[in-house]
Amino acid sequence: MNEYFIRHEQELRGEILRDLIGRHYKENVGRYKKLYDLYKGEHDILDRKVSDVNKPNNKLVNNYFGKIVDDAVGYFLGKEIIISTGDEVQDEVNEIFNENDKDDLFMEVGKESAIKGKSAILVYQNEYSETKLTKLPAEEVIFVYDSSKTNEMIFAVRVYELDVVGSDGNIDKIKYAEVYDRDQITYYIEDDEGDFRLDVNRSVNPASHIFEEIPIVPFPNNEEEQGDFEKIISLVNDYDKVFSDASNEHEAFRNAYLMLKNLMMDDGDIAKLKQTGVFEVGEDGDIKFVTKDMQTDALENHLNRLEDNIHQLSQVPNLSDENFASNLSGVAIKFKLFGLENKCITKERKMTKAIKRLLKLISKPIEVKTGNKININDVEINFTRNLPNNVKELSEVVKNLNGTVDKETLLAILPFVDDPKEVIKRLKKEADVYASDLDSTGNFIGDEEE
Repeated sequence: MNEYFIRHEQELRGEILRDLIGRHYKENVGRYKKLYDLYKGEHDILDRKVSDVNKPNNKLVNNYFGKIVDDAVGYFLGKEIIISTGDEVQDEVNEIFNENDKDDLFMEVGKESAIKGKSAILVYQNEYSETKLTKLPAEEVIFVYDSSKTNEMIFAVRVYELDVVGSDGNIDKIKYAEVYDRDQITYYIEDDEGDFRLDVNRSVNPASHIFEEIPIVPFPNNEEEQGDFEKIISLVNDYDKVFSDASNEHEAFRNAYLMLKNLMMDDGDIAKLKQTGVFEVGEDGDIKFVTKDMQTDALENHLNRLEDNIHQLSQVPNLSDENFASNLSGVAIKFKLFGLENKCITKERKMTKAIKRLLKLISKPIEVKTGNKININDVEINFTRNLPNNVKELSEVVKNLNGTVDKETLLAILPFVDDPKEVIKRLKKEADVYASDLDSTGNFIGDEEE
């Protein structure tokens, strides 16, 4: 894990802050950039050079990195996370989440965690005292823990660079650091010597905050803070190389040398041959292309093995494979998604823990506004996998269990029912309307007697 430790009594400033940021840039920032570049399709094959510029040098990118992340995140977070906090504060929680586009925020945080191994959310209040949530890139955040205790965060540092026009007119990159603790935020700026001093341009520095906790929440992908595709980088690099080499061979085949045996051709004869495609060969003569034998079966088998290993070791199946037929039962689909589901269980537990920490932070402004708190012990966080469903099969399950299982549970099985309680209310209302339209004899009111 990318954690940093200091003693609780130490202040995070001066030389300690400079060394901490220096270590972070040396150990993590380059890695995060590399992983994001791979996700975008900037693979190692694009840097390949050949000694002979006349030979083909195709650089074919097979972006398994992007597909693995997008498929895993879509499956895990493609449907809304339902967060229930209790009737007293639910409306206020929903208001904060809606104003901050909760679903998009969690999707982007989950995606960055899948790429880089972790992400973070900063909670702050704007000039109108509105509670805001924003994603912070992994490379901008350092979490600092007490070395004498287990897992107690004592500081979080946000460090970022801005382009600043210097006195000489040149543009310089200046680092800024924001140190967060439970009570306040201290702002620093890097000087010409690489040290961090208080930013005198801030009218209030340090500035207090109301959250009573460090208002930056880490969202790790797993305990090791490892991205979804870090284990298969070498496999994808090899796939790109073999695939590109095969393309080079095909291109070289088109540009093969023409061998003439016991034939003499001058430039005029060659020009005529190119124009007509016809030539005359004597009894002992021959003409043919010199080509390299391509072991297509061996090549295909090697690529297939690589692709299979990529999906197995990333735990993300090939969803375009013919084995994922549209008529598969729900049980069969879940069996094929078993590895991905195991991966998502880890993601879910880490994100549940992070969301509860996030709720603790937004509880304080809610308490100031309403007098009510979020009781974390009462919070329910429900994730729903974005899974293709066999609706006919599920309908049969609901039908067979009717009378054995309560209606709310049965309705929750159906993928097109978002709120079972609301559906039950509507069904009851329809039944009441239907009953009121019947007279005592069982006929609809208004029916004319013949």
